[in-house]
Amino acid sequence: LQAATVIGSCLSDRAMRQRLSAQSQAIADGAGCDRIVGAVQAFHFTLRPATTSDCRTVYRWANDPVVRAVSFNTDPIAWEQHCQWFSDRLADPNHLFLIAEAVDGSPLGQVRFAISGDTASISVSLDEQVRTLGLGARLIRQACQEIIRSHGVARIIAQVKMENKRSHSAFFRAGFREISDSNASVEKENVVVWGYEA
Repeated sequence: LQAATVIGSCLSDRAMRQRLSAQSQAIADGAGCDRIVGAVQAFHFTLRPATTSDCRTVYRWANDPVVRAVSFNTDPIAWEQHCQWFSDRLADPNHLFLIAEAVDGSPLGQVRFAISGDTASISVSLDEQVRTLGLGARLIRQACQEIIRSHGVARIIAQVKMENKRSHSAFFRAGFREISDSNASVEKENVVVWGYEA
């Protein structure tokens, strides 16, 4: 009965309907369906080796302001410098460079491993469109399983800037454990070192 009264009031009061509509628009951006579709597409992903055709996409990810802010070198990267770096990584037999793709083929992020003996150092970044979907930990886990299977590494190390809370959470959820604290530093930055044992 009370619901019927409220609905009846809304139907007969145009000003009330306009106020409610404005309030609803203030708290909902209308992009919810797009976010749900994106989350579903990102949930199922595959990893493939990076190729020369990924150079510009990886460049865009690398120069994203959020990525630069949590990198050890925060300066923007020049295109020519990136192209040389990218080519060197693809040619290096001690690097595994993977691209994560959604079911529709759209790139979601990248994972790189620098291999030294039975240990690999991991670096990961995600496209800005999927950073809040909980993909990071799953991507790290799947990439680690791939390098353990393909290269037989026994230990994987991640060095993460102290203030990069999102990455700390992703590595923890992926099964990494903290093996050092702010006593470690990389290029004069305080870092947390995370380790994963195969």
